[in-house]
Amino acid sequence: FRDEDGYTIDLRVNGVLEGLGFTPDQFTQTTDTFSGGWQMRIALATLILRQPHVLLLDEP
Repeated sequence: FRDEDGYTIDLRVNGVLEGLGFTPDQFTQTTDTFSGGWQMRIALATLILRQPHVLLLDEP
């Protein structure tokens, strides 16, 4: 658990979601309640949390 950053993952997730424009009341909503654009932000948040060395994005 410690090796996988389990103690701080909630803080990291909240920080990434807030950085992408989500409000705290949206954190517990299921993905199907969001529009397609917001679902893309959720997908981007998932990628950011994996901390890739390189992230190639095609949209402005």
